[in-house]
Amino acid sequence: NQGPQPPTANLQLWLEANVGVTTDGTNGVTQWTDQVHQFNAVPPGGANPPVYLPSVAALSNMPSIQFNDGQWLQLQSTLDIPGDVSGFAVLDLYAFEGVNNIRPIALQQNPTSGVPEPTQWFIYNSANGLGLPDGYVWLQRGDGIAANPVFGADFFPYYSSGPLVQGRYVLLGFTAHHDPTQSYSETVLFYLNNGNFGGFFQNVYNPVGNGIPMNIGGEAGAALDGGMAELLLYNTVLNASNMTQIWN
Repeated sequence: NQGPQPPTANLQLWLEANVGVTTDGTNGVTQWTDQVHQFNAVPPGGANPPVYLPSVAALSNMPSIQFNDGQWLQLQSTLDIPGDVSGFAVLDLYAFEGVNNIRPIALQQNPTSGVPEPTQWFIYNSANGLGLPDGYVWLQRGDGIAANPVFGADFFPYYSSGPLVQGRYVLLGFTAHHDPTQSYSETVLFYLNNGNFGGFFQNVYNPVGNGIPMNIGGEAGAALDGGMAELLLYNTVLNASNMTQIWN
């Protein structure tokens, strides 16, 4: 059964674990179909299928997709959102991650420089140069330049006001607004379980999308190490009424 419906205006990606999941004989996810455009997320070359959990007690016995090391999905259709963007995900951070530097939620990045093109959304899990402890939620936006990307111009990290608590389901969200006419052109706000989770303002170049595939739940060398029950991406900044609908 489908859960409550999120706002559908400007919705670009809607993955829900109880709809559109195809598995192999061992509950490995071979395809997760989005409910908006029927985009297919599949394990790319080099990745193992994540695991479909048909009933999770902490989710009122609803299903979830479990991403461990070496398991991730990739959209098979182009989804670039270089302008305003909002994202929401229901995650189960059931385990401490002590190996990988990041725990990816959704990533698009230049394969040469690793700079976001246009957006990377993840939980940082190691020393990061900014003195932040493990568990902060990060959003990086950038223009994907491959040669000599400049921190603070070509890309910039925005991070939450605190770390996440392990071992429970959380509803994470963010909104990102870009206005090149403002002194601080990019405004990113974070949300956690219907509450504010920090904000950041920075002057950066316009985020750029060039059709780079979007990875979900991991990449080579990094995994969410958790469950994902739902993922929503919008090409706008949602208002308070829209977000209330999501929280409910």
